[in-house]
Amino acid sequence: MRRGLIAEGFDIKKVTGFGHKREMIRGIFTGMPATITEPTERQRQYDTPWAVYPAQPTPQHVAIIGGGIAGCSTAYALAKRGVNVTLIERNDTIASEASGNAQGMLYTKLSPQTNTANDFHLSSYLYALRYYQQLINDGILNTDNHHADLCGLLQLCTTASQQTLLDELEKVFSEHNDWVQFLNPEQTSELSGVDCTHPSYLLTGSGWVSPPDLCQGLSHHPLINTITHSHAIELHAEDKQWRITDQNNKRIVSADAVVIANSHDAAQFTQSQHLPLKVIRGQITELDNNAFTHAPKTVICHEGYITPSIDQRIRFGATFGIGDSDKTVRDNDHLTNLENLHQALPSLLKEPPQQILQQTTLTGRANLRCTSPDYLPLVGPVPKRDAFITHYEKLSKDANRFINQTGSYYQGLYLNVAHGSRGLTSTPLCSELLAAQLCNEPRPLSQKLITALNPGRFIIRDIIRGKITTAC
Repeated sequence: MRRGLIAEGFDIKKVTGFGHKREMIRGIFTGMPATITEPTERQRQYDTPWAVYPAQPTPQHVAIIGGGIAGCSTAYALAKRGVNVTLIERNDTIASEASGNAQGMLYTKLSPQTNTANDFHLSSYLYALRYYQQLINDGILNTDNHHADLCGLLQLCTTASQQTLLDELEKVFSEHNDWVQFLNPEQTSELSGVDCTHPSYLLTGSGWVSPPDLCQGLSHHPLINTITHSHAIELHAEDKQWRITDQNNKRIVSADAVVIANSHDAAQFTQSQHLPLKVIRGQITELDNNAFTHAPKTVICHEGYITPSIDQRIRFGATFGIGDSDKTVRDNDHLTNLENLHQALPSLLKEPPQQILQQTTLTGRANLRCTSPDYLPLVGPVPKRDAFITHYEKLSKDANRFINQTGSYYQGLYLNVAHGSRGLTSTPLCSELLAAQLCNEPRPLSQKLITALNPGRFIIRDIIRGKITTAC
């Protein structure tokens, strides 16, 4: 129940109490009021009518577009609740694109500041620690087969400003040594197995996970049916269902609800083409163990990162090319990865970066991350853009104006995209949130954080900034 509705939505009386209590307050719900009481200034910061949407029937069948980490974790969250899921992937196999790297970090960047973004990042990280440990316990991830290794993650502090930040973090998180510890250079070297001259903090329950193995394990649930070689192009609302068609206008599947989880390609659909999604190219580099003086025992993060060896290969990276959509593996990006690694850990490579590039045939992988302007994921129902603009256009003149109008959303159409480079960390909690929304369960996040992830936030932002004032 939203703030400001209690007095009008309930018949409240003082009646005889139970047991030793002489009196108690009894409230009987009489229905939603015809009008909403103007909120106080204190209530206004929590009262966001555009983010409120009506509950919808729990679907029996959900189609999910995209077979990466976001799609597979959402499918698994729904299947655990007894919902039948069809997972649609355009490639030969799931986890073929941004989720296709052999090793991915379970990572969060700590901050001494308390704000919405930091609250979300820390909440999702702590949830992910338990999530992956449970998957290992359940046998969905097999550590013996190199599906994952929760070996710990070290964040190096290599500059004076980072040292200042480290000091602040230690003050804030000093009582949380069950999951974060602060180390001097000697301790960092001992734990990582690599000679290091920098202090660090250690995320003790973290490590790396293989995204392809994760996606395969999650999608093997008996209630999940995976369809590959199917490129979803259009979404059609028909008789309380959604029909998904391919490039030949052939029906792939019909379902009660649809979750769009196909990264930046979410913008190809008419219903979600307004989303301000950004593409960031990332390339990793692979080298044989014999190119290094030591093999790291933990994940080590600096300007980039390096992971422990698998099958005598060590992977490190990654580049960060905003707006670059080319997936070709490049020598200059290999050099960037080599130089970043050499600068942070100068004793680790046996040869200088330029010499390695000239004398060694390097391998690697490049693909595209998807993120948003505020670097938070888009998780929740898909907003109807024109209706949002019509209902909230007065915010362009007064951003604090209270508008008695809940949000307009497509029934049964949801998003789970824009996880950027932290997809392994953010998708478990976001998928649980989405499954709770679809199944009308209590949400695992506060309303403040749910609103911060709501895909409609960018329409509201653009209205307030005067970028759009009338419906298109």
